[in-house]
Amino acid sequence: MKIAFVVAVIERDMAEKVARIVMPHELPILELVHDKPISVDEKGTHNVAPQEVEPAEEYERLIRQYGEDPQSALPYVERVFGRLGEFARVLEDLAIDAKPGRGKKAAAPAITEEE
Repeated sequence: MKIAFVVAVIERDMAEKVARIVMPHELPILELVHDKPISVDEKGTHNVAPQEVEPAEEYERLIRQYGEDPQSALPYVERVFGRLGEFARVLEDLAIDAKPGRGKKAAAPAITEEE
């Protein structure tokens, strides 16, 4: 499946904003990592081609990219999306080459708090 990119704008403080090109499913992970909402620059990715993504490989990439939440000792991707099967369903919803009735939905489910 192909996933389009977005430009995430991370506001580190009042004077510093950092833009990163990411896939939309990374936005809620960035919000959890940075503990603040992440904005999206809608006009920044018109020259970036969508990328072919395989769910298991992407899940592992996100574990390597973002690591573990120090409070729960769970990978951030698991905190946000749960296990691989749930993550794969999110990717299906985001795919630009999705089957009719699927695709191009919002980025992620709500983050669940650990008890």
